[in-house]
Amino acid sequence: MLFLALAPAVQAGTVHVANNGLDSGSCGTKADPCRSITQGIKNAGLGDHVTVGPGAYRRESGAPGRASP
Repeated sequence: MLFLALAPAVQAGTVHVANNGLDSGSCGTKADPCRSITQGIKNAGLGDHVTVGPGAYRRESGAPGRASP
C-alpha cells in the first residue's frame, strides 16, 4: 500500500483517430487526428486511450494477416 501512495499519478491521455486525419508522429489531438488506427496506437503512451471516429477503416497494405493486393 505504501508503494501505491508514493507512486506518481499517471494522467491518461486520449489519441484521436478520424477518417479526415493525417498520419504523423505527432497526430492524435482532437484538432489533428491520426488517419489510421495503427498510427493512433503507435502514438499512444502507456495508459492512453485511442478513440476512433465513425467510418470504415482498412488494414494497411502488407499488414500481418492480410495479403497485399
